[in-house]
Amino acid sequence: MKILKTTYLGSALLLAAALSSCQNDFDDPGLQVPEATWQANTTIAELKEHFWKGDTNYAIECPEREDGSHYIIKGRVISSDASGNIYKSMYIQDATGAITLSINQNSLYNQYRLGQEVVIDVTGLYIGKYAGLEQIGGYGEYNGTPQVSFMIYPNFTSHTQLNGIPVQDLELINYGQTPQNDGYYCTVMKISDLPTDEAGIRNMSSRLVELRNVHFEEGGENTYSTYQNTENRNLMDEQGNTIVVRTSGYSTFYANTLPKGNGTVRALLSYFNGTWQLLLRSTADCMFESKGQKEDPYTVEEALALQNTGTAGWVKGYIVGAVKGGVSTVTSNSDIIWGTDVDMDNNVVIGATADTRDFTKCMVVPLPAGSELRAKVNLIDNRGVYGQALSVRGTFAPQMGMASLTGNNGTAAEFQLGGSTTPDNPDTPDNPDLGETVSLNVKDAKDFAGTFAEEIPQGDPQNANGQAAHWQPLQSMMLGDFAFTFSYPSGTKDNSTPAYYLSPSWNPNTAPTLRLYRSSEMTVKAPAGKKLGKIVFKASTKGTVEITANTGKVVIEGETDRIWTGNAESITFTFAGSYRINSFDFTFVK
Repeated sequence: MKILKTTYLGSALLLAAALSSCQNDFDDPGLQVPEATWQANTTIAELKEHFWKGDTNYAIECPEREDGSHYIIKGRVISSDASGNIYKSMYIQDATGAITLSINQNSLYNQYRLGQEVVIDVTGLYIGKYAGLEQIGGYGEYNGTPQVSFMIYPNFTSHTQLNGIPVQDLELINYGQTPQNDGYYCTVMKISDLPTDEAGIRNMSSRLVELRNVHFEEGGENTYSTYQNTENRNLMDEQGNTIVVRTSGYSTFYANTLPKGNGTVRALLSYFNGTWQLLLRSTADCMFESKGQKEDPYTVEEALALQNTGTAGWVKGYIVGAVKGGVSTVTSNSDIIWGTDVDMDNNVVIGATADTRDFTKCMVVPLPAGSELRAKVNLIDNRGVYGQALSVRGTFAPQMGMASLTGNNGTAAEFQLGGSTTPDNPDTPDNPDLGETVSLNVKDAKDFAGTFAEEIPQGDPQNANGQAAHWQPLQSMMLGDFAFTFSYPSGTKDNSTPAYYLSPSWNPNTAPTLRLYRSSEMTVKAPAGKKLGKIVFKASTKGTVEITANTGKVVIEGETDRIWTGNAESITFTFAGSYRINSFDFTFVK
């Protein structure tokens, strides 16, 4: 062992001050610095490639090399299980790649800290895959198919040596670059960089990566997970690319609300049955700022200063006109038609105020063909939007020779027109006389239509926490005499479509829930011959998830509930985020 001596001066200085005697040095017991006796002879990339097979699951006992020596690798620890989100695993990385170690032990971070170099004798351990992720561990089987499972802790420690003390400085490299150090680095990449070929998957899996200018699909609304469940949350970039962030319901932060707005996420890049996943080591891996959120958008002046910086977020301005037809590069104010008499429906121009007439103080907002943004905002078909506030999300970058934004697909979730998303309907009385109220619990729903998924029991090898039986996507159902229909934008991932979850068999006290997600729509139709004047949504979702209606008004009541008031036989509600409903109170118009 190497011994680092440290000099303790406190008592010596006090003694010198009191007695004016010579200063003495005192050696403390010292910090023992481990020094590995094994030398790595194989890189992580070489090991992974040598034992790689295309199978989803397999396990090979690592043999000796052709010359009779053992396969020995080294790498620096890039994972921590301190928060409980990394379960019985450790990730190490060298200059060529990274690999997961499957170990039947918790609290590994106490001994194997971030930046610590470890040397591993792989011979005698198993290498292979579990659900598509190549890793080192012990032998396991599922339905007779070999797969890598947890190795017992004594087996791991007998094959592992620590070397030196942990390094502190993390090197950031761009995707495709080679690091300068020996393993403690992080690859800055884009979601669109994620490979789909075998060589790319082998190369990138288990690495520490950083994604910038991204946002959680349900940021500020949903939590990272729910108690004792391992759940996925979608992380999205401004081009609409997504990756799953998977969080354990046993982690210390599962109940924390997902951060709002745009930011940077640093995480371990895992792979499960054909899908890339991010595993957070702690919430410190999520670095978000509040400015630029929908609730706190950039001003036009701020967005102008952020052009071409890679910044993404929401900006709010006022519709003042559109770029003239035939103009490809705006060079003067005369290239803009100010007002409503525009000749193009593919853009609008927004300014800091409704009377702005200087193109250098404005931004052009493209309106994608066929999008809801074009349908509701273009001035040819919607002269009334002139002068209204428009909030849009995108990456701030010039187009047509002037300040603009890119990456906005024109969906309902990517813009907000006016000061309120729930305009009054002038043809509907605001305060009808109310009559009978009917209270209904969603557990009594029936006549479902949609796709039904059987319950996955707890302990299942592919989903240890289990999953309740559910309908998803849910198309329609009946609750009492009320007819419900559901819809969602095309391209929505299955796990973000309307759903109805039954009580799980292992916890029958968990009430069934009706679950709606961002951009989901739910239409409620009253029994024949009746009109509704009020609906109370009683939910379990805390927060300020916005619900809008095609008629009437929706307001927030308390921490979880929403109240709709109006006068209609049928109402369509649109949800801006994840919302779980337990029951309804329906009040009829007299």
